[in-house]
Amino acid sequence: MPRFLSVTLKVLLGLLLLVGLAVGGILLALRIPSVQTNLAHRAAAMLTEKLGQRVIIGSVDVRPFSRVLLQGIQVLDRRGNELFSVGRADADIRLFSVFDPSHLHVGKLTLGEPRFALVTYPETPDSTNLSEFLGAVKRLLGPSDTTKKSKPFDFKIEAIGLRNGRFVLDRRNVAKAPDYGRTMDYAHMYIDSIYADASGLRLQADTIHANIAGLRAVDTPSQTRLRELTADMTYATRFWEFKDLNLRVGNSQLHDYVRFDYQHFLNFTDFNDSVRVTASLKPSRVYSDDIAKFAPQPFLRDLKETVLISGQAKGYVRNFTTKNLDLTYGAKTHVVGNIDVQGLPNLKESFVSMRLKPSVIDGRDIKRYIPASGWPYVQRLGTVRLNGEFLGFYNDFVANGAFKTALGDVVSDVNIKFKTDPRYSSYEGQVRTTGFQLGKLLGDESLVRDITMSGHVEGVGFRPEGARLKANATVQSIWLNGYRFRNITTNGQFSKQFFDGKLAVNDPNLQISATGTVDLNKTRQAFDVQAQVKRADLRALGFTTQRITLATTADAHFRGLKLDDLIGTIKLRKSRLGYEGKIVPIDTFDVVSQRLAGQRNLRVRSEVLNLDATGNFNFTTVARDVQTLLTEYRLNFESNEAATAAYYRRKRQRPIPEYEIALNLYLKRANPVLHIFVPQLTLSDYSTVAGSFRNGLTSIFQIGGHFDAVQFDSVKAVNNDFEFTTSKLPYKPEVLAQANITSERQVLPGLGKTEKFYVEGVWDQERINFSTSLAQTGTTNKATINGALAFLPRAIQVVFRQSGVNLLGKDWTIAADNSVLISGKGTEFDIQNLTLSNGAQSVSAQGFISADPGKQLQLALKDFQLATLSSLTTQKIGGRVNATGKISGIYGPLEVTSALNVDSLTLDKTLIGDVRGQGNWHNGTNHLDVDLDVIRGAARVVRLAGTYAPREAEQQLNLTAILDNAPVKLAEPFLNSLFKDMSGTAVGTLRLTGRLAAPILLGDIDVSEGKLTFIYLNTTYTFADRIRFADDGIVLKSIRVRDPLGNSGVIDGTIFEKGFQDMRLDLRATFTKLLVLNTTRKDNELYFGTAYATGDARVRGPADNLVVNVTARSEAGTRLSLPLDNAAKAEKANYIKFVNRNVPDTARVKVPTAASGRVDLAGIRLNFNLTVTPDAYIEILLDESTGDVIRGTATGQLRLNIDTRGDFNMYGAVEIVRGAYNFTLQGLVNKEFVVRPGGTITWNGDPLQGEMNVTAAYTQRTSLAPILQTNSAVVPVTAVMNLTGPLLLPIIRLNLEFNDIPSSLEGELTPFLSALRNDEQELNRQVFSLIVFRQLTSPGSLSSVASFRGQDNAFGNSLGQIISTQLGLLTSQIDPNLEISFNFNGITAEQLQALQVRLSYSFLNGRLRVTREGGFSNSTAVPTGTGGTATTAQASLLGDLSLEYYLRPDGKFRAKLRYETTPRDYSDLSGLSNQTRAGVSLLHTEQFDSFRELFSRKRLSRRAAATRKAREVLNVDDDPRTVM
Repeated sequence: MPRFLSVTLKVLLGLLLLVGLAVGGILLALRIPSVQTNLAHRAAAMLTEKLGQRVIIGSVDVRPFSRVLLQGIQVLDRRGNELFSVGRADADIRLFSVFDPSHLHVGKLTLGEPRFALVTYPETPDSTNLSEFLGAVKRLLGPSDTTKKSKPFDFKIEAIGLRNGRFVLDRRNVAKAPDYGRTMDYAHMYIDSIYADASGLRLQADTIHANIAGLRAVDTPSQTRLRELTADMTYATRFWEFKDLNLRVGNSQLHDYVRFDYQHFLNFTDFNDSVRVTASLKPSRVYSDDIAKFAPQPFLRDLKETVLISGQAKGYVRNFTTKNLDLTYGAKTHVVGNIDVQGLPNLKESFVSMRLKPSVIDGRDIKRYIPASGWPYVQRLGTVRLNGEFLGFYNDFVANGAFKTALGDVVSDVNIKFKTDPRYSSYEGQVRTTGFQLGKLLGDESLVRDITMSGHVEGVGFRPEGARLKANATVQSIWLNGYRFRNITTNGQFSKQFFDGKLAVNDPNLQISATGTVDLNKTRQAFDVQAQVKRADLRALGFTTQRITLATTADAHFRGLKLDDLIGTIKLRKSRLGYEGKIVPIDTFDVVSQRLAGQRNLRVRSEVLNLDATGNFNFTTVARDVQTLLTEYRLNFESNEAATAAYYRRKRQRPIPEYEIALNLYLKRANPVLHIFVPQLTLSDYSTVAGSFRNGLTSIFQIGGHFDAVQFDSVKAVNNDFEFTTSKLPYKPEVLAQANITSERQVLPGLGKTEKFYVEGVWDQERINFSTSLAQTGTTNKATINGALAFLPRAIQVVFRQSGVNLLGKDWTIAADNSVLISGKGTEFDIQNLTLSNGAQSVSAQGFISADPGKQLQLALKDFQLATLSSLTTQKIGGRVNATGKISGIYGPLEVTSALNVDSLTLDKTLIGDVRGQGNWHNGTNHLDVDLDVIRGAARVVRLAGTYAPREAEQQLNLTAILDNAPVKLAEPFLNSLFKDMSGTAVGTLRLTGRLAAPILLGDIDVSEGKLTFIYLNTTYTFADRIRFADDGIVLKSIRVRDPLGNSGVIDGTIFEKGFQDMRLDLRATFTKLLVLNTTRKDNELYFGTAYATGDARVRGPADNLVVNVTARSEAGTRLSLPLDNAAKAEKANYIKFVNRNVPDTARVKVPTAASGRVDLAGIRLNFNLTVTPDAYIEILLDESTGDVIRGTATGQLRLNIDTRGDFNMYGAVEIVRGAYNFTLQGLVNKEFVVRPGGTITWNGDPLQGEMNVTAAYTQRTSLAPILQTNSAVVPVTAVMNLTGPLLLPIIRLNLEFNDIPSSLEGELTPFLSALRNDEQELNRQVFSLIVFRQLTSPGSLSSVASFRGQDNAFGNSLGQIISTQLGLLTSQIDPNLEISFNFNGITAEQLQALQVRLSYSFLNGRLRVTREGGFSNSTAVPTGTGGTATTAQASLLGDLSLEYYLRPDGKFRAKLRYETTPRDYSDLSGLSNQTRAGVSLLHTEQFDSFRELFSRKRLSRRAAATRKAREVLNVDDDPRTVM
């Protein structure tokens, strides 16, 4: 048993040793590379057989549990092509056990030259060689046993290294892309030079996770280089994810996170449409060249762009969205926001939805994406800052956002569609702009610049000829044609150059509302517009340089845009044209343009003017030809032969258009419009101007016209005609022209009235011959100037010939050999022997006005009598002047030397003295030294010395005047707007500073025996006091003035002035019984007379806008006339042009235009508050021409107002104390009615609208026989006239009174008086008979007063009075000093034989009167003896003569000389004897109320005398106060 056990153990140990040796041998054999390689070959052969695909293993070196090294591994696909291979695989084994083979951990697997080819063959398009290989492996392994649970295999690789790998994807069933070799072809990729390191590899089913570092490769065909891919990568069958990504492809670099989702890996061949991308990018830079490697679109290769991008994105390339996108592109483009894009990579077909935060887009960066037609507009927008939402394609999008562009700000919600053809580009939506430079956007700022607006806009096209636009917008501001319009609203549509809509403008300088249509189509070009222009300031709008305003209602219907094409009408109604604040209404202004049968007719019609222009002309052609003619005429004036010849050589020969224009201008009432532009110019109404222009082989222009009157400022001309004719050949310089102007009468400043003016000029070739003549009316003064103007090379020569001037009967002639040569473009004058002389008197000029300082001009006055100028000035001056002057360096440096001598200078016959002076110019200080003396009676009364610097702007004068009994008359030229007839002497010192045109006087003077007349009141005052001249005016301090009667007043205040210009008064006066008015009707049509008053006055304001406030009480001696017949008299007077300034329905009467010599009250505001006392005598002239006057004394309060426009108003009432009314019955009779006390006259504005309530009575002794058949008593009968209502048209009620008749007749008169009370017509008949025929008439008829028989010849008695009255009116118009009256009783031969005629003529203002009265008998007395002579007829023709002279002006003392031939001895008339008589008488009249007054006091006070004078019985014929 033991032996068995021993043997058994030995056998077992042997077997174990054998097994051990066998296993050890096997293990040792497996460690040998050749064995391993052999086994690998066997395994590869087995796999090749089993898989059906060749598997090759080059060599194997396995180091158990530590390392595996494989080389030359290769797997071929079924077609023998390489599927994949590894040149060298080196695996570092970290964990493996033969006892537990389910664990295999590899530290790092390094694959050298790995190759993988993924091929799709044409015959198996749905599978690849890889899918075939995997299918074979699955068949080899067989189906998995799901019933057995096996321990999972633990396989890990910590890191993989790829060295020089290659990946090929070749879909041979798909043709190569056209861009193969330039871009990635996802069906034919050949990726080579693959290097990478991957760690953290995890294999889980079909998912591979790895941390890739430094992966790089290159696609050999397209040379697309992957420079780096570092990421935490996860690859699965449906996605491929990269975290912590750092991807560098070409020059592009992406960061952070990218994930690709797909159905299968081959989707990458259709990447844009089949691979969904999810990305979260940190700032990454992408180059378009790199993108072009992956996109086949050709335009991407030309982009050459770079994008810096960050944000989140997801989606397919053809449809992706982004969030928080921050994209920087190009030079300045920076977009921030969320963007969704559909349609990439074709950007032009991509739909974009952007929700942008504040972003910037520079047009230059996106230029390549903008159509060429739209690029100019985008370029002008510059860099655009924007935010908002934008939806659409690049050329069709909706923009709802805010844009800040280089042209301004825009807020929009607009859909814009750009088309290749701009005509079809469209836009619609809301737009709001702020200062948007629309003109720059459109490329033309000449018409429009910036605009600020808001509104809805819808349109197609940007060019006017094809645009269609609807707009309902408000334009807050727009710059158009040089002006910024504000507040414009429009609602209309513009379609294919046709606009139809409304427009309203509420601009400060333009308020207009318009509606209508405008058709800009070239075939129509029609305008139909109605507009209401409330106000348009044309200067502010840039149409004029003057301040012109217009308001009108316009209706325009015309065709044509160009001036030559305008046809139609423009009607303006109710227009108001303004200029510099002045407004003139124009009711109608129509313009009509027509073209019929080739003839154009332009008509203008309005109440201002009519204009007609007819002919076959075009406006532009006329304008061009006229401009050419003006240029050629200017060349003639310049006389530059070289320039003229060069011009005509250059002038292009072209067909000359032949046309003719006929012009007719009819100035109807142009002055209202003319005055607002040229206020100094006045043309007579209904003036005519006619002319024509004919163009052809000869251009001829003719114009002429007639003006009844022309006034420019103070220059007036009457009955004026002018003509002008000129002609010229187109290609020759010669010119023919003739012009003449004639005027019948003129009024010239300084010359007064002149007449027979004419001027004529004839231009023939290079010479203009001219002549002119002018005569002074009423004098022998006349001027005739003839001469020639010759065009010399570069000069013009003027020669006066056969010329002369006649002043005060003396002929002044111009030297025959005179000439004035003008050269140097008008800068040099050569004056030779230009002398005007009369005997010893002469005025001469000789020398040069030149830039050459060595050339002098000599001026001289020799023995010139200043009286020669008397007819040319308003003041009478006298004296003899000798003066010389030398001037050189007019253009610098100036030299002047002068000397002046005036012998016996007088002003208005007041001797000033002899004047001696000289002046010398100093260039260093640019002033003239002045030294002048006035000597009178061997004494120097004025010494004036100092300097005059004309080049200074303000301080030109620096003179000192020393006055030593100098005549005050010297100051009158400076104060003649306020005072006249100044006299007296002055002592003091004055300084003259300021400008020569406005000298400033400083200093004090003491005036002695001063005297002046205040022009406005025509009152003369004397004074002796000190007057101070300050820098701002003349100061009057308590100056006491006296009137001619010695009454006084005190004046305080200042006459403010600045250089005796813009005088402004601030004077206060108190006065007692002072003469405050001394005017006549010719001085003032409103009121006139002599007024003495007590009160105070205040005068304030400028001289042309004075305010005079007077509060006064009338005093004795006052005689005031209020003419209420101004209008009637002015209409009748042939020397006054009546102007009706009355405004209808107002209570004002305008001041008539002041005639020559009258006080002009325009611009004066007079406020008189007068207390009328019985001391004053008042006349109310109802009709001075017929003697219709109310006069007398009254009491009451009157307020007289004249405003600055000349409106005269009266307020208040007077009660008549004593008066008379001269009743004339339209000049047929002249009866004086006594006004009964208590009558009133009231005014409440218009003086002509005064209300009266006056009773007047006329008493006539007459017989009662016509009314009482039984009684012929002669009794006083009174005609009573009660006047009530308006002054000029009162209601007259008549009555008869028999107050002073015997009581015995009262009963007989009762029936007659009762009949009168019941028969108003009979009452009027009896009053008329009593007033006209001085007797009563039989009831019911006037037959009794129409008899020419017997002593009752009432008609004949009155006829003489009527004829006398009418003839007196006629002669008073011829000569107011002539009076004629007749007295005859009938028209029978005997009655005419007894005709008595009275002729009277007054001299010396009425103080001397010569009178002839008597009959004109033609019978001759028979001599009583042989020696007798027939003297009766001669004496009868001579009549009675008388000469009466008032020794005192008031007529109280008179001397009278009489020579009588009329028989006075009525007892011896039968003998026809007549003895002439002559006599002298002295008369003295005295008024008294009692004998005590007559003898006790011979001299009354002035107040008492005036009172008595006012209370005298008023008699029209005898009262000297009624003499007018």
